Amino acid sequence: MNTWNRQAEHLDQFETIRDLQQRMEKAKKERGQLLLDLGQKQYRAMVRNGQLTEVEGIMEKDALIYEASKRIKNMQEAMKPHRCTSCDAPLEKDAKFCGSCGTAVPQPDVRPKSACATCGAPQPTDHAFCTCCGGQLEATL
Repeated sequence: MNTWNRQAEHLDQFETIRDLQQRMEKAKKERGQLLLDLGQKQYRAMVRNGQLTEVEGIMEKDALIYEASKRIKNMQEAMKPHRCTSCDAPLEKDAKFCGSCGTAVPQPDVRPKSACATCGAPQPTDHAFCTCCGGQLEATL
């Protein structure tokens, strides 16, 4: 076999190795996503079935993430200038209607809240399920 043929053979092998490595990395990422999806399904099923001691650590992290996300959203909203969603005119701080076009200004949620029995996150009393953990909320009269 001459030098040219050996180099061509090595090049083919390198391309094959590179292709196999790329396919392997793609398969690893897909496998990881499948495991994550499976774990999340199992976690939700365990919460629904009341197996809370087994998932207590995850629930604590979920509650922390949920509360931090809400605080970030509220802080970002507070930093935005208050403007009308219809005509973009500046709004007075506690305006209920736009002074330029009369459009109603969205008001903050003031519904009564109670703590979720599963994760402790405050939830409106008219909700059937917790927006943090997905657990069923106790009905309030």
